[in-house]
Amino acid sequence: MAVVSSFESPAQEYAALNSLNLHNLIVGAHQHSIFFTKIEGNGLNRVGLFHGDILVAERAYGKLNNDDIVMAIVDGEFVIREYRDSCLYADNTKPIHCDETVVIEAVIKCSIRCFRKLIA
Repeated sequence: MAVVSSFESPAQEYAALNSLNLHNLIVGAHQHSIFFTKIEGNGLNRVGLFHGDILVAERAYGKLNNDDIVMAIVDGEFVIREYRDSCLYADNTKPIHCDETVVIEAVIKCSIRCFRKLIA
């Protein structure tokens, strides 16, 4: 007589998806210093950021690295730029030298691109 000792669930192949936790991947341990914003304009298309992309920004970023994408306050306005060698860069604009008047508010951890309009 044959005995079946266990029956494999057809959903077992999806068990690995339980480890895919977007909160852990995107927000991480510094949830108190994370905020989301949308990018306006096309000044960073070269680095893969496009108008309407959602940006995940972190205020507790530590030391700035070359090629970081940052949110800064320049002349009283928020800008998103690429940081390199103490300057802020965007496509087709003059570099902005980071002096005492430029305040780096956050480093952009990642972006989210929606292919369908989000329901507000």
